[in-house]
Amino acid sequence: MVTRLAASITLSVAVMDLEGNKQSLTLAKPAQLSPRQAAQRANDRGLLLYRDRKYAEAEADFTEALRLKPDFALAANNLGFVFFRRQQYAEAIRWFENTVTIDPDRAIAYFNLAEAAEKKGDVSKARAAYVRFIELQPRGTSTELAKAAIERLGEPSPVATPSKK
Repeated sequence: MVTRLAASITLSVAVMDLEGNKQSLTLAKPAQLSPRQAAQRANDRGLLLYRDRKYAEAEADFTEALRLKPDFALAANNLGFVFFRRQQYAEAIRWFENTVTIDPDRAIAYFNLAEAAEKKGDVSKARAAYVRFIELQPRGTSTELAKAAIERLGEPSPVATPSKK
């Protein structure tokens, strides 16, 4: 876990001035962060830890971000991805569903939800999430992956593919 300094700590440093006299400098207390800023910092720490595959620590920071800002869709999605990487698909699904409840237009959360549901074996939920993802993001590499997944799951893609002549 990243160590945080308590807001009540002050730091004094002794330095020599230009005439060789000892001077004491006291650093000011850091400014108090708003809950939104503190949540963003916790999310950013979580991303660094996630990148280093320190999933338990990343989970703690994403959870802290959500404690500070419960409607932080990005942190909820990131927390879902921690569970996805740990192959805890039911918990991942829960967090991806929370994400789309907070932000119904967050396309990538539907893609993540679909992948977790597919891994868990919930074909109906996976298909519905892939379809919603495509509705929100009709173009791109992930869109092509979603279309292929829908076909793999046994349903034709909801977006027509141009016929080749």
